[in-house]
Amino acid sequence: MSSENVETVRKCTEAYRRGDFEEATAWMSPDIEWDMSGVQMPDAAVYRGFEGLTRFREQWEESWESTVLEPQEFIDAGDQVVAVIRQSGRGKLSGADVEHGFAQLWTLREGVIVRMAIHPDRETALAAAETAERARR
Repeated sequence: MSSENVETVRKCTEAYRRGDFEEATAWMSPDIEWDMSGVQMPDAAVYRGFEGLTRFREQWEESWESTVLEPQEFIDAGDQVVAVIRQSGRGKLSGADVEHGFAQLWTLREGVIVRMAIHPDRETALAAAETAERARR
């Protein structure tokens, strides 16, 4: 199932990047947990369900004049997938150009995305995936 999980996360990510939120949520549980608390940012909180995810997305988009998320790598971690992302953009108020990387740890159950947690980097996300796997044993 893990290669299918990678493909599900890839499709969801691509839909989100295109701005097709409806398509992106087609791969998510209505009770999704969108955890942005793992990095320092203005919207660092845990958002629940499609309503919470919509609130996060609106707050995020208000901050940017333009932004591009570029997946660099998708890593199979069993019931989880680590996505390494590069973001570039221009702040709406500051006009400052920003470029940075982070990682997302996606959790799936029976092929459906139930959680996404953001991490500062690839190594931290992989360690979190490994910890979750040990806890399930």
